[in-house]
Amino acid sequence: MLNNSHILVRLSIRAWALLVWIVLSVCAVACDSEEEIPQPEQPDGSMTVSISIKTNGSTGTRAVDVYDMIGTMEENTINVVDGDYRILLFDKDGWMVGRFDDIQPVTGEEQNVNQYVVTASLDKTLLDFTVVVLANWEQNGWHYPLVAESITTIDGLMADMDCQFDVKEGWRPFHEDGAVRTGGMPMFGMHSFSVSQEEAKNATREAPVNLSESEQDVIWMVRSMAKIEVVDAMDKINDDDYPRLESVTFAPYMNAGKLIPDAFSNGNGERWNNGSQVSRVSLPAGKTPVTGELALFSIADADTKREKYVAYVAEQSLNQQKAYLYITVRNRPDGTTGDGLVTVTYELDVNQETGMQILRNHLYRFNIKSVSSQLINVEYVVCPWSGYKVDIPVFD
Repeated sequence: MLNNSHILVRLSIRAWALLVWIVLSVCAVACDSEEEIPQPEQPDGSMTVSISIKTNGSTGTRAVDVYDMIGTMEENTINVVDGDYRILLFDKDGWMVGRFDDIQPVTGEEQNVNQYVVTASLDKTLLDFTVVVLANWEQNGWHYPLVAESITTIDGLMADMDCQFDVKEGWRPFHEDGAVRTGGMPMFGMHSFSVSQEEAKNATREAPVNLSESEQDVIWMVRSMAKIEVVDAMDKINDDDYPRLESVTFAPYMNAGKLIPDAFSNGNGERWNNGSQVSRVSLPAGKTPVTGELALFSIADADTKREKYVAYVAEQSLNQQKAYLYITVRNRPDGTTGDGLVTVTYELDVNQETGMQILRNHLYRFNIKSVSSQLINVEYVVCPWSGYKVDIPVFD
């Protein structure tokens, strides 16, 4: 019995030593340098490309108030965390041949620059292609179009009547205090690329073809909405911060818009041109402005306490039907008496100031400088886009 027991113990020790050797061997392989860890192989006959997407340029050192810091951040963000985007690939003839799923944000030091990079493997024979980017639709309750390879075309996509959004009173791409995201600004972008045969031959996962080396070859996103701002810029005549804005409404207004602009909305008879501002409206079929008044929501700057009234609106043609901002100014606290009106409402004709149309991706800012019982002094702020011919401000 003792001999048998001794044999069993010796066998257990040998088995244990063998187990330890196996574990150490596995750890040695696992802890080796990254260079020896096999990387996923690039599919045969494919090339890897890298494409940049930007939602806005830098605002430089422009001073921004609390509202602007919240607003511009959400106006320029693609909701990649929730996967609220579609990146579609089309061949040179405009037929859909695939889609990209991997998009990564790029962090930078410049203020209000939102940049993303897409890296993907493509067939080496696909030397000329177009990429379409849709963003921030689902989180706002709007739906991406149904697409399919060899069936969906670019022309069909840009004419899709189902790609619409409804205008909701008080809608904003951010929560009032900036703490809760509500989906971001709906956007569209499209650009065509070309790859040389030499680039396609040498492109690998480790060394992809960078197709966005120049700013002209970045996919620049365009917001599907316009933005109207009415700012209290009045001199205050007493300690109660009066006169002050009390309310602002906009009427008549389009209660629906197109999430994707028309193919020829760049103007001049040319098809969509990446990086250019639209110069003509894209209107949903069968929709006309409604007669009700759209109320602008207010945000008070934390430092100046000045009110700013804002609305995000659909594109609108003003040639057939004028539109107005109804601006109510209170001259003194409610219940007090004295000379002058307690409140006065001004009817501001916005047609001439806006070039007879409200365009997507543009900012319409009106600074209210002074008021009287008969007159309102408005300063129209112009922030032209670089290279854009019409002096209408864009989001910045």
